[in-house]
This record gives sequence, C-alpha cells and structure tokens, in this order.
Amino acid sequence: MSMKTTAAATTLSYPHRNQAYLLPSHLVSDSNGAETVTYESHLRMASSQDQLVQRLYKEIEIRNSRIQELESMQNQTGPRLSRLLPSLVQEIDCQKKRNVDMEVQCREKVVSLLREADRKNVEIAQLKQTGNEMGMQNRRLLEKRDMFRRLYNQGAFPIAISAQVLYLKARKVQVMAVENKRLKSKVEYVEKEVRQLIEGMESEQGQGSSEEKNEMHRSDAHIILVGQNVVDHIRALKGELEEKKDEVQYLQNLNETLLVKEHMSKSELLDARQVLLNCLQGMLTKRTMLGVRRMGELNSKPFSDACALKFSEEDWEIKSAEICSLWEEYLKDSHWHPFKHSIIDGKQQEVIDESDERLGKLRQEWGEEAYEAVRDALLELNDYNPSGRYPIREFWNFKEERKASFKEVIEYMSQLVKIHKRKR
Repeated sequence: MSMKTTAAATTLSYPHRNQAYLLPSHLVSDSNGAETVTYESHLRMASSQDQLVQRLYKEIEIRNSRIQELESMQNQTGPRLSRLLPSLVQEIDCQKKRNVDMEVQCREKVVSLLREADRKNVEIAQLKQTGNEMGMQNRRLLEKRDMFRRLYNQGAFPIAISAQVLYLKARKVQVMAVENKRLKSKVEYVEKEVRQLIEGMESEQGQGSSEEKNEMHRSDAHIILVGQNVVDHIRALKGELEEKKDEVQYLQNLNETLLVKEHMSKSELLDARQVLLNCLQGMLTKRTMLGVRRMGELNSKPFSDACALKFSEEDWEIKSAEICSLWEEYLKDSHWHPFKHSIIDGKQQEVIDESDERLGKLRQEWGEEAYEAVRDALLELNDYNPSGRYPIREFWNFKEERKASFKEVIEYMSQLVKIHKRKR
C-alpha cells in the first residue's frame, strides 16, 4: 500500500479496490503536521456514504414513482374537469339568472300587494263614510218616529210614513254587510298569498350553497321586510273591517227595530183611519169640500149614456146594469193586468196598455167615455189596492180632485164643529 499527502487534501489508494476517496485535511496528520488516516476509518466512511447514496437513490425512485402516479391521475382527471367546468359555469349562470328573475317577480308581487292594500284603504274609507251616512239617516229616522209618536198622542195622524224609505235603508245595511264579508274574505286571501310568498322565498333561501344564500339574503332582505309590512297592514285593515262589521250589525238591528215600530205605528194609524172613515161616512158627502170616495169604483154613467143611445127605452137600463156588472168583474180579475212600464219624468211607472185586446173592444163597442171610465178605475185600483183589486174608501178633496190627508180632514172637521157650535 502507498499513501501520498499534501497540505490541502489526502488521496488514498487500495490495491484491492479501484476507488479513490477525497478526505478532509483535518482528519489525519503525522508528526511533521502532515495529514494521515487509518484504513478502518476509511472503510467506515465509505460504507456510510454508500448507504447514504442508496437511501437517496431509493427516495428518488419513490418520488419519481409518485410523480408518475400524479401525472397519471392528472391525465385521467384533466379531461373530466375540462368537461365539467363549462357545465358548472353554465349552471352558476342559470342560478344567477333565476335569482334575478325571482327578485323581479318578488318586487312585482310586493308592488301589486301594496296597490291592493291602497285599494282596500279606499274601500274602507268609503265603507266608513257610508256607515257614517247611515248613522245620520238612522238618527233622522228616530227623530221622525218620535215626531210621529208626538203627533199620534196629540190626535193628528200624518199618513205619509216613509215605510219604503225604511225598507230601502234596511236593504242598504244588508248590502253593506255582504260587502264587508266579501272584503274580509279578499283581505284574508291577499294575506295568505303574501305569507306563502314570504315562506317560499325563505325556503328557496334555505337551498343552495352558502355563497348563494348570502347573495339572496342581501338582495331579497328588503323585499321580505316590505312583504311583512304589507301583511301587518292587511291585518290592521282586517281589524278595521271587523269593527265596521260590528257597526253594520248594530245599524241593521236598529233598522229592524225601527221597521217593527213603524209597522206597529202604521197598524195603529190604519185602525184609526178605519174608525174615522166609519164615523165620517155619513157626515162628509160629495157636496162638502172634503169627503169619502171609493177608489177604483167604476163610473156607470158612460155606460148608461151609451146604452140609452144604442137600445130602446125599455131595455137600455137593464143592459147598462149588465154591462157595468160585467166590467166590474173584469176589474176584480187579478189575472188581467193591462199595464206596461214606461219612463215618466225619469221614473219607471206602470201605465195603461192601450193595445190590450179587451180594452180595444170596449172602446170600439161602447165609446171613448166608457173606455176612460174603465181606464181610470184600473189606474186607481193599481195605485190604492193592486193586490185585492177591489174598491177601497179614501178621504178625498173634491174641490181640488186629489187625496186628502188626515190633517186636512181633522182641520176641516174642527171647523165644522166650531160652525155647528156657533149656530147652536
């Protein structure tokens, strides 16, 4: 074995190994300061370096294998990701578009609900005004009732009791009750729609990714708030409708009470009228200014005149009585209704139908005066007793050819009594 040393490094040569190792200069030194090394230390160093190289080589192989696996995985997943990315982007775009459409629909729905709430406010205001007007009308009716009662206690009997007016007011209250019920059901329907809209929006917000939830929450929070305000407003309107319903019920009960009292007063007046007619039947005649007249009674004079001209002296009176009796029976026939509707002074009224076949034969056979007598009797029956179709007694002003009121009759009777007392 031979060994050479220098100041910088030492090179060792072994006869049985064709390898050379470069050792650090501080490992071996001789007595003169030259570096030296033993054979055993060189073997250990070589063995450790071999092991290190082997470990590094194995690690490199492992890492190369891992790199190959990753490259293989990349080759497999790359095309798949390339195919998935466009569909994911398209799906995200579609979701964004759906969110925008839903926001627009929600805004339109809220605007529609607000308009509906405004309409309900107007309807409630009108209903409130109608209720106030009906309250004033009911107070006026109460005042009229009290006035009629005072007049009744004083002995005066005004006949112009507005039963039809009371009936119309009662009908108006019933119509208001029906309208209140309709408005209440409509408000409940709108409230239900708003509640469903809010629940639908909240359920849609509960789906999708967290980013979509946050985005929808930010974009639709104010819409949900407005919808809730609409619900609260509709509930307030519903409360007002309930109050109006109670008020309408009160007015309806009041009208029913007034109708009952009006019916009782009318019945008392009719009884008093009948008693007065019976008492004054003999006192008042056609020669006085006021008297009692049978309304709907057929005037026989036109038939007598026509029969006197048409028949001999022996037969015309009998024939006239027969003709009058026949036409009185015709007048009592409720199935015969020779009337038609016509607009007079802006009001619909019933007038004689001149095209009626029976009236046409009457005019042709017995003349114009007989026709007018039957016509007048028909009109009076239709005005004073359309259901019974028989003549009824009525106070009449013969001087002015019109119906006389209770007040006129009582004043006239009072004057007659005073005149009679002065004569006595």
